[in-house]
Formats: sequence, C-alpha cells, structure tokens
Amino acid sequence: MEQINQMNQKKKKSVGKSLLFGCILFAVMITAMAQSIGFYIYYQGMMGKYKESVNSVLGTATDGIDTDDLKACIETGIKSEAYQQLQQRMNIVKQNNKIEYLYILRPLNGEARDNMQYVITGMTKEELGDTDNVSLGDYSQDDFTGDVALHYLDFMESGKDIEYYPNKTAFGYMYTGLQSIKDSNGTAFAVISVDISMNEVYRTMGNFLVIILVYTGILTLFFIMAAFVWLRKRIIRPIETVQTEVLRFVDELGRVEHPEELHIPVLDIHTEDELENLAKSFVQMAVGTKRTLLELLEVMQEKERIGAELSVATRIQADMLPCIFPAFPQRAEFDIYATMTPAKEVGGDFYDFFLQDEDHLAMVMADVSGKGVPAALFMVITKTLLKNSTQNGLSPGAVLKKVNNQLCENNEASMFVTVWIGILTISKGKMICANAGHEYPVICRKGGAYELVEDQHGFVLAVMEDMSYEEYELELHHGDHFFVYTDGVPEATNASNELFGNERMLDALNQCREQSLEELLGTVKREIDGFADGAPQFDDITMLALDYK
Repeated sequence: MEQINQMNQKKKKSVGKSLLFGCILFAVMITAMAQSIGFYIYYQGMMGKYKESVNSVLGTATDGIDTDDLKACIETGIKSEAYQQLQQRMNIVKQNNKIEYLYILRPLNGEARDNMQYVITGMTKEELGDTDNVSLGDYSQDDFTGDVALHYLDFMESGKDIEYYPNKTAFGYMYTGLQSIKDSNGTAFAVISVDISMNEVYRTMGNFLVIILVYTGILTLFFIMAAFVWLRKRIIRPIETVQTEVLRFVDELGRVEHPEELHIPVLDIHTEDELENLAKSFVQMAVGTKRTLLELLEVMQEKERIGAELSVATRIQADMLPCIFPAFPQRAEFDIYATMTPAKEVGGDFYDFFLQDEDHLAMVMADVSGKGVPAALFMVITKTLLKNSTQNGLSPGAVLKKVNNQLCENNEASMFVTVWIGILTISKGKMICANAGHEYPVICRKGGAYELVEDQHGFVLAVMEDMSYEEYELELHHGDHFFVYTDGVPEATNASNELFGNERMLDALNQCREQSLEELLGTVKREIDGFADGAPQFDDITMLALDYK
C-alpha cells in the first residue's frame, strides 16, 4: 500500500497533455502533407504551362525554316535572304511573347570561353538598337559557362529533337527549351534555344505558400481545439473519473479494518465504448475484491481456529509419549531416552516404552503412513492397541498379529503402520523382537561400534488380516547400547534431494558413542539438520536409545 501511495505522489504525465500533444503533432503532419501536395500540384501545373509555352514558341520560330540555307550562312558567314526572313520572324516571336532570350547557337566545345558561336538572336523593338552587338558567326566569349556549353553540345550530338528543363542563371530562374536544327541529311548543326523567366512564378509560388500556411494554420488550430474538446469529454474525463475511484478504493483497502466497510465505486460513465466497459469491469473487480476479502477473512479465521486446535493436538500427542526423563530413575540396570520431531504440527511417528512387569521392559517404535491429523489419529489407536496387547503378556509376534487384525477392521482409509517391538528381560539381557516392515535396529557392543541388525521383516500392519510375524532374539551385555528409529532419519534430504542414509546415521552415532543417551540423540539430530542445510523436513524424525548397564 505504501508503495502505491509513493507511486501516486510521483509526477506523472497528464493524459490530456499527451492527447493535446498528439493532436498538435497529427495536425502539423497533416498540414505539412497538405502543403507539400498542394505545392507539388501547383508547381507541376506551372511547369506544364511553361513547357506548352516554350513548345509553342519553338514551333513558331522554326516553322518553314530553310535549314540547308541556314547551314550555308553559318559556314560562309554571309546572311542570305532566307536568313533575313528568319531573323524577322524570331524578332516578331520574341516581341509577341514574354521571352527573355530566343537565339540560335552552334555549340563548339565545353571550354570556359568562346564555347558557342552565335547564329541568330531574336530581339524586341526596344533591343533593335543593339543589333550590331551580336552578328552571325560571333563567338560567345564568356557569355556561357563551360557546363552550359557542354550541355548544349551533348544535346545536339545526342540526336534528340527537343528538351525542356528549369535552371538557374546569373539572370535568375529560367525555363529553357532546346530544339535541334538539322540539315536535309538529318544532321544536327545548331540549336535554337528559348529562355522564359521563372522569377514571377517563384514569387507567385511564395505567395501561394504563405496563403496555404495561413489558411492551414487557422484550420489546424480549429481542428486542435475541436479535437481536444471532444477528447476531453469522451476520453479524458471518463479516465479521470475511473482513476479517482481506483485511488479511493485502493486507499480504502489500506485503511478499513473489515472488508464490509469497503464502498463499491459508482461510475456514471455512458460513452457506449471501451471506456464504459472499462468502468463496468472495474466495478465488477471491486465487487469481486470485496467478496474475496470476506472469504479470505473467513478462511483466516478458520485457519486460526484450526491452528489453535492443532496446537492443542500437538501438546496432547506429545503428552501421550513418554517424555519424563530419566524414565525409570529407580532402575540402575538400564537407561532409556527418546525424541520425536514431527514434520507437521502433529505426526504419525511414535515411540513407547513401559514395564510389562518388574523384569520385562517393552519398547515400541512405529511409523504410520501419511502425515498430519489422519496419521496422528491412526497413531493414537495403534499405540493404544500395542500397549494393551503387550501389557496382557503377549509375546512381540503375537502382539503384532493381534493388533494387525484389529487395525484391519474398518480401515477404509487404507492406512498402514510399520512397527518394531522388543521385550527385554532385564535380569538376563535377552530381548525378544519382531519387526512389521520397520527400519533395521542398531546395536553397539561395549567398546565396539554401532552397526545395523538386519532382522527379518514381516508385513506392515493394517493391510491384510491373519498375518504371522516371526520373532528373533537379541542378547545384550552390560555396556551395550541399542538404537531404533523411523525412516525420517535415513531418508532426510538436502536441497539436492540427496538422502542422509544409514551410513551417515551410523557415523553420527559412532562419533558420540561415549556420550549420554540424551547427548547421543541430540548429536544425531544436529547432524541431520546440518546435512539438510535448511531444506524442509518432509517426514517425522523419531529416535529411541537404550543403555544396558
């Protein structure tokens, strides 16, 4: 909750500002696109008109021209009558059209000087006083750059009839048209050129651009204002309303003590689109959250109740096992000690020891299948039946057979239990044992090491009726130790799922065989915990040790 509040306090970008910026950007892009398209269309239209005008001038100027005569005039430098008539026609064409230059040239080379030879230059009435300035056969000197001269020469030699192109000269922007003049053999020997000034059209295009900018700017501003007002009403305000209710609901989640105090948001949004669906979804989410919190509260209360009951059950189970040590302080012949660490609050393992009479000590180690409450209940029943049967004077094999038949009755849960039972004749050190599918016991002779007693296993209890269990005898001498346990000891695992195993168990026992029984079992448990290294305990760990003095 604190993290949410901190996030809310951070400066965020406004949706309204983002949408406004988006509208401006969109409008600017549309405006730029419209201007570009408009300018392109206008420019192409103007170029088309210039091309038509230049084409018309060229056609008029070259109509009926005697090309062979003109070629002879260029070669001899003598002006013929046809030459004079052509001169007059070109003068009239230039006078009647808005033409900057109209002339016939003979391209010579691409040098920087004297690269063109003048043939005829069209003149207006105002220019006729300067007729002596340019005459047939005069060289251009430096009137044309080498690039322009080379362009004319390439055009004439390419075999093209006509060419149009806009260009920039020292006199401004021009639209130029070139047409080859060919003799009767089809050989180009000169070029007629028309230059029309484009300065006026560029000024017109500039004015056109200004007008476009002004009008599109006004339309863009109007569009931005209209779009933002619409977005404000249809998107921004509904989002702000949903945001306000979300923050209020989240704040209530952190403040209320009981889910019933939560107020379900009321969102008056009727946009008939995704925003209205979003608002309805949030209301449904708030309702579901409140319902889930109420259910969770009930679960937590129930869990607390069960936890309290399990705590009591744990205490009851612990009290059912012998837990006062030394257990028989008045008996100097032996000492006994046992521990049980359940994997859950209550477990299915159990141990028991009691005097059958003054000279017989009964010991039991058992492991019920499963964990938790069901195993604990089955454990109570099994422990009670085993103790009752043993106290009635039955031998270990007979005890297991009788208890097995009793547990098989109404065992619909299909649970079972492994049991090791031994009855020690204290005065003689002889112990009669029976094993119903349990782990091997461990014995340590005086001065020796702990080692497994690989006894014969019978079938587990509570599965099949009328099973028989063979008995075997162990003889204990003064100073011998005896150790029994459940599978939670060798099957303890670490994070790598590696088992503790019997070898590590025997090593742990042998490192402290001179210690007291309590220290012995404590050492084994510490070795198990060190091996597990924090991995969870999956099974009950139960151990019992006897010191036959």
